Amino acid sequence: MQSEEVFEIVSDSAKVAAMAAKSDRVRVVEKHVVSSTEVFEIRQGDVMLYMCEPFSDDELDSWERTTDMQLAPGSSKGSRHIMEDPSKVEIYITPRSRVEPLVGPRLRVLERTLLTHPDHNLVSLPAGDYYIRFQRDLEREEIERLAD
Repeated sequence: MQSEEVFEIVSDSAKVAAMAAKSDRVRVVEKHVVSSTEVFEIRQGDVMLYMCEPFSDDELDSWERTTDMQLAPGSSKGSRHIMEDPSKVEIYITPRSRVEPLVGPRLRVLERTLLTHPDHNLVSLPAGDYYIRFQRDLEREEIERLAD
């Protein structure tokens, strides 16, 4: 079992370099530019979270808010990607996340909180909005989510 080391999103490249020099266990979070907006990606097993522009009120009103803190569907140990503190997050189910196997819910983190999993390192997520994608199982012809 892996240690419960916490990984954080770090956008300062000098800070990342300093952290990497001190430890071989530093996970560097990728930084992408999408539509002139920086998007941060963080991964926990087969679940990828992308920090994005804040969701609009119209989007939030059209989505279904859920109290289920588990981000990946399923009841297996591998699908237990769970937000630790329900008071610090809002999770929304979108029409696409209901029908597309690789599209997950939308996540609004109100205050820094942890994403937990029994087999992966804890992930500390800062406040912000995130969209979630699941890794594809490439061994199958049809598009299906890879479950870890």
